[in-house]
Amino acid sequence: RYISILFELILSPLVHYGIGLEAHGQNVVVRVCSRTKNIKGFAFRDFGGTRLHKPTLQTMHYDLSSIPSNGATITHDLKAVWNKVHHSLLQSHVGNSMHALGLETEGGWEIVREELSKALCSHARGRTIRDYFLRETMAFKCFIRMKLASKYRDVSF
Repeated sequence: RYISILFELILSPLVHYGIGLEAHGQNVVVRVCSRTKNIKGFAFRDFGGTRLHKPTLQTMHYDLSSIPSNGATITHDLKAVWNKVHHSLLQSHVGNSMHALGLETEGGWEIVREELSKALCSHARGRTIRDYFLRETMAFKCFIRMKLASKYRDVSF
């Protein structure tokens, strides 16, 4: 249930608008009903790492003129948006959760792949994103390399 609701929150804006939310554990807070203990949803905070795919939003006639064009938020590279979500959501948030719960080798990743398909496969663009996310190899953000090079923005290997 956690993964299903999380994916709905994060992947819907990615598929439909080209908006990549930086969904690592620090930016996403689970909302739990105090009475039933059921997950009600999530709150997303800190839009600083958000990536907006300009061409997608422009085709929908959104005015992006108030967002500085030389900043890190807006990009013309759709794969950069997808990579941001893959790294923060799957590698960081879900990956760290799987490890902490001991589910990495106990069927957790199968559930993640199943929920990823459910969240993405009802839309052609979503199926393309799912295939991209489930590739055999994927770039991984290199924090040490970034630190050594005094870089703030993404450096992947």
